[in-house]
Amino acid sequence: MFVFPSFADTFGLVMLEAMAAGTPVAAFRADGPTEVLGRQHPDGIGLLGGAMHDDLPRARGAALQVPRHEARERAMDFSWKQAARQFADFLVPAARRSFMQAVRSSA
Repeated sequence: MFVFPSFADTFGLVMLEAMAAGTPVAAFRADGPTEVLGRQHPDGIGLLGGAMHDDLPRARGAALQVPRHEARERAMDFSWKQAARQFADFLVPAARRSFMQAVRSSA
């Protein structure tokens, strides 16, 4: 198990690295862990790849129950190709809005 004791990380690449090696993650509820661990398990109980809780020892206990193969499977949901696609999906509309605002203000 990998314990991620941060309240401030924005993504949590180290969590993905641990999960890619089949190591479940225990973390506080924060932005980074929510992004990485936030998907519910198909059985509706727990999270894929690890556990989050406001009480880190409770998260740790729950993460011990996560099968190693599930941690790895969750890590495989992330890829650089997917990250680039998401970035472009957000960037293009933002650039379009910025361009349209510039056009309107110059008119």
